[in-house]
Amino acid sequence: MDNALPQIVSNSKALEPTKASKNKLREVVRRTMGDPFFLKLQKVNYKFKHLFYSHFTKNAGYDWNYYHGQAASSNFTYTLFAQTLFEQFNPKTVVDVGCGGGGFSKAFLDLSCDVRSFDYSSDAIAVAQSRGVTSAQQIDITKIDAIPANGDLCICLEVAEHIPETYALHLCKVLSKIAPTLALTAAPPGQGGHLHVNEQPQSYWIEKMESCGMEYDAGAVAQIRSVFAGRMGTDYDDNLMIFRQQQ
Repeated sequence: MDNALPQIVSNSKALEPTKASKNKLREVVRRTMGDPFFLKLQKVNYKFKHLFYSHFTKNAGYDWNYYHGQAASSNFTYTLFAQTLFEQFNPKTVVDVGCGGGGFSKAFLDLSCDVRSFDYSSDAIAVAQSRGVTSAQQIDITKIDAIPANGDLCICLEVAEHIPETYALHLCKVLSKIAPTLALTAAPPGQGGHLHVNEQPQSYWIEKMESCGMEYDAGAVAQIRSVFAGRMGTDYDDNLMIFRQQQ
């Protein structure tokens, strides 16, 4: 039995989904999205998740263990992402909306940026502060008109899909006021993930952000993705959008 263990582990790793297989699955889901029954089912699912978790505390589904494990497992991603955006935009002050356990905030701090960090979960804030992100504050973005901070660069990474569609435009309005440059990533239909309630194609977010006075910067996206290519190993490269405040 002991001798069989390495083979079992090897076989299990071979069964792990590759990026290509995940993209293929997403394409199948995108084609399915046009089906009226699927759309109704998706809306019911999103509403159920929102109603269920709205009856619990701000940490329901987003507790210390979730954020602490997340923060410990992705240091390379945090560093590569922060370093690439730092070289592209040279920000002095970064505002992290939906900072989670503070991984990206800490990576920008390590680059000597002034960082202001915000999240809905008090456990997320506690984890972020334990990593040295002392500026981290708890907010509910659905209940405020503006983040109490401004900067050169705003990042909002894999957050939008966690916020009910009812507040999607409100989120975009708040983000549009923070900095002249916004780095936004959001899960597309079919990505799946922990408590996703509003997975949308990039065109959805681009339209909303442009209605709030920000312009999509395709050139910057292409340049940053060329640095990420083959190195990131996550959905951040595929989901990346860069916006600039219109002059």
